[in-house]
Amino acid sequence: MSGRHARVRFVLRLSHLLDRHLFLDIETTGLDAGADEVVELGAVLIEGGAIAAEHAWLIRPTRPMPAVISALTGLTDDDLEGAASFDELLPSLKPLFRDVTVVAHNALFERSFLKGLLDDVPVLDSCELALVLFPELKSHSLDALVQWAGLSTGARHRALDDAKDTWRVVEKLLERACEPSRRTQLKSLANRVQSHAPLQRVLSGLSDAAFDAPAPAPVVAAPALDLALPPVLGAWARTPVAMALELEAPQLEPMLIETAKRAGPSVWLVCPHARLKHLGLPRLPSRSARASGERLGALLSRRVVLDPSLAASMAYLESWGTRAADDGANVSGFWRDRVPLFDSMRTLMKAKCDEAPPAGLFAGTHQEVAEWLEAGVRPSALIWLDAPSAVELERRRLTVSLEVSRLFRLPELADLAAPGRPLTSGLQAVHTRTRELAQRLAAFPEATKIERTPQEPWLSLRDAISALGRDLAWWLSELRASPMTPLVEGVLNEASALAEVIPRLTAPDDRFEFFASASSLWLKPATAICEASLQALAAVVPSLFVSDGRRAPGWERRVGAPVVERHGRAETQRPFAVLDNLGSDDALASVALSIAGPLTVLSGEPLSESLVAAFVARARTQGRRVRLNASGAGPDDVVLKEWWGAGAPPVTQGPVVALGLGDPFGLRRLALRGVTVESVLLRQPFQPQLWQAALDGLAWHSASPAMIDVRVRATVTVAA
Repeated sequence: MSGRHARVRFVLRLSHLLDRHLFLDIETTGLDAGADEVVELGAVLIEGGAIAAEHAWLIRPTRPMPAVISALTGLTDDDLEGAASFDELLPSLKPLFRDVTVVAHNALFERSFLKGLLDDVPVLDSCELALVLFPELKSHSLDALVQWAGLSTGARHRALDDAKDTWRVVEKLLERACEPSRRTQLKSLANRVQSHAPLQRVLSGLSDAAFDAPAPAPVVAAPALDLALPPVLGAWARTPVAMALELEAPQLEPMLIETAKRAGPSVWLVCPHARLKHLGLPRLPSRSARASGERLGALLSRRVVLDPSLAASMAYLESWGTRAADDGANVSGFWRDRVPLFDSMRTLMKAKCDEAPPAGLFAGTHQEVAEWLEAGVRPSALIWLDAPSAVELERRRLTVSLEVSRLFRLPELADLAAPGRPLTSGLQAVHTRTRELAQRLAAFPEATKIERTPQEPWLSLRDAISALGRDLAWWLSELRASPMTPLVEGVLNEASALAEVIPRLTAPDDRFEFFASASSLWLKPATAICEASLQALAAVVPSLFVSDGRRAPGWERRVGAPVVERHGRAETQRPFAVLDNLGSDDALASVALSIAGPLTVLSGEPLSESLVAAFVARARTQGRRVRLNASGAGPDDVVLKEWWGAGAPPVTQGPVVALGLGDPFGLRRLALRGVTVESVLLRQPFQPQLWQAALDGLAWHSASPAMIDVRVRATVTVAA
């Protein structure tokens, strides 16, 4: 069979998996199915890989539309005035739902609102399907999956457009999962969900279609960027040495990636977790969060530990363990809420990896890189992005903590490893000591520094911790003497890790401060310890520390590599003012909406109903609409989006007003992406020194001298 015919056959097999599937979405007045109502329903029927029919209904609620929902959907009371109620519409809807499989994203939501319509209809949850096929994705929301699939969308939060997006996302999920290399896994997943007919049919058909899947196309290297590296970066790439560098450049990250490519066969970029996905580089494998395949298999044989009504839970556990466990924190809340034992299962699966990463260019977090360096693995060079934060990240890594929840989880782990076996006397004693420690910690509802002197509360805490350590050692001796299985080994590893922490908590050490709270105990290292540890790590491999601005004076001394050269500094400065103490929602809306035309408001505080209502009321007097998180707004629309200043900013339309942005460094991130910031509105007084540090050099990013034009209201003016 020719390659072209094989491709056609493959596409046809995939398209038939969705025959007679009705993709559905609803818009409601709120999230409570007992009190809120459906205001819009959209559906598309798929036949032969194409839309056979599409439907959209507006539905009249019994009470006025909340301002937040109007801003989110664009629907008003006037739009719904002449529509039928849900009860009036229901008889005409039922024929459409016969002999079909309904597909909805987070289908439990649709089920809760559409009682009487979906009661006897097979339903496939597209969110559940995405979780099973691609558990490693950071988010499985419809918005996130649309972006992952590279789809252009219609209006967000309109039922028919969201239904179409759900169909397109499911098509992409099937196409990308249907690889010859995943045939065995897809078959295994299908076998695990036999009681879930819609999901089982899709997974089984996907497994069969994988036999017709064409071989993946050869990867074509992207054209190299024509980046003129500063001389200092070119020199470092030829001969990597310990160096610190302050560099202001709109293409800083691509420039550093190009430097890394020239610096050697194995270079790692160290950066905060939020920046990893924006670099577009392979992720450095984690040494400590790997899943043991042997332990995963043992857990998968324990169907009894999961609610049998959750047919897809075992499939998700298998898929997560084989595809996503390198990132131990990336566990779906969707399943954590439904499988109470999931955290314990993840703990049992976790195992150290001694196989060093291959040569190549990788991006990893501070924690991941430090673990490999301590294990003796040496790349050719390291490039530390956001170097001023490196010492604080090292502090987090060196902090010694004991979480009470981990201690309370030990009996659960033991029962998972050996179900039906009675608790040993040693484990019972550990559990008793844990309760006693928790009772003492209840006196510290907030984090409290405890002086380790011969007086209370240190004496009682020390005695409780020491007693726990003795009983934990006793139980470990019992555990080592019991028959060793893969899961028992997992329990032993967790208990041993806890036992190693306890002596450090009670040993006198002036280099660490002791803290207690209701949930944990921890030792926080002094700054000098963190600096020395970071310098020791960086000394084993040629390291380039890079800062994109002078936000932390003297940072180069802390990492032990003096700044060789500073680049990009503008000679001229210009005033920068911020709005201060605009306390009322109406005042904030009034100042923001003084800017005509399309506008995006990035809020660093939750978009409360009162704040949205203030914007809606003000905008209505100007003949403008307010939309929440919209991407396709009109020419005079005001779009409200939450953004806390960390990570990449969302897509914006027109100039930007930053409302209550708690992180002033978010302005730098906006400027790096060429976003025009018109105003910064703050409710509370701020620290001028912090804003000075954040904004110092902001003009270096600016392609236009008027990028920042802040309107002054009772403010402190600083220079950028």
